[in-house]
Amino acid sequence: PQNAAAPPPAEAPIEFAGREDVDALLNEKIKGKNKMDYKGKSEQMIEYIKKLRACIKWLLEREDANLAEIGKLNGLIDAADKHHAEIVSQLECKIQESVAMKEELQKQYASLGESLKKVEAEQMECLRSYGDEKEARIAAESSRNELSEELNRVKLEQKRLNDQIKMLQDTNKRLQEYNTSLQQYNCNLQADATKNAETIDKLQKEKNTMVETMNGLKDHSNSVKLQLEMAKSSQSEALKQKNNLLSEVEALRGELHQVRDDRDHKSAEINSLLSDLGVYKELTGKSSSELENVMIRCDALEV
Repeated sequence: PQNAAAPPPAEAPIEFAGREDVDALLNEKIKGKNKMDYKGKSEQMIEYIKKLRACIKWLLEREDANLAEIGKLNGLIDAADKHHAEIVSQLECKIQESVAMKEELQKQYASLGESLKKVEAEQMECLRSYGDEKEARIAAESSRNELSEELNRVKLEQKRLNDQIKMLQDTNKRLQEYNTSLQQYNCNLQADATKNAETIDKLQKEKNTMVETMNGLKDHSNSVKLQLEMAKSSQSEALKQKNNLLSEVEALRGELHQVRDDRDHKSAEINSLLSDLGVYKELTGKSSSELENVMIRCDALEV
C-alpha cells in the first residue's frame, strides 16, 4: 500500500572521543515542543538512555584497560625492586672487599714507614762513620729494592680498586636511568588513572581499588629511596676511609723529603724512590677524585 510506513534506518553506533563528550551528555537536557508533548519527551528520553548505556560501556572498557595496564606496571615494579635488591647486595659485597683492601694497604704503608725509618738510621750511621759507607749504601739499595716491590704491589692493588670503582659507577648509572624511566611512566599512568577515576566516580562509586593500588606503588617507591640512601651512606664511609689513607701518604712523602735534604750528596739512590712515591701519590689523587665523582652522582640519584 502507498500509505505504509518505511522501515526506520539503521542507527549508527554512538562513539565517545573523550571526557568532553561525556560532559556534554551529562549536561544535556530533555525538552519537548511544549509542556504536554509527552511523546516527544519520551522519545528523547529513550535516545538519552541509549547514549547513557553506550557511555557507561565505553567507560567500563576504558577502566578494564587501565586496570590491565596497572597490573602490568605492578609486575614491572616488582621485577625492578628485585633487580635493585640484587644490585644493592652486590654493591655491599664490593664495599666490604674495598674496606678489606684498604686495611691491607694500611698495613703495607706501615711496613713502608718502618722500612724508611731503617733507611734513615742507616744513612745517619754512614755520616758518623765514613769507613761503614759502603755497607750502608748496600743496605740502602736493598731497602730501596724492597720498597720498589712494595710500591709495585700497592700500584696493582690501586688499579684493581679503580676498576671496581668504575664498575660501581656504571651500575649506579644504569640503575638511575632505569629508575627515572620507571618513575616517569608511573607518573603518566597516575595522571591518566586520576582523570578516569573522576569521571567513573560520577557513574559508579565502587572503583576505589585504583587508589589502593597507587598507594602500593608509592610504598614501593619509598622502599627504593631507602635502599638508595643506604648505598649512599656506605659509599660516604668508603670516601672517608680513602681520605684518611691519602693523609697518611702525605705524611710519608714529607718524611721522604726530609731524608733527601739530609743526604744530598748520596741522593742518587733515594731520588728513584721519591719519584716512585710521587707517581703513587698521583694515582691516589686520581682515585680520590673518582670517588668524589661517585658521591656527586649518588647525590643526584637521591634527588
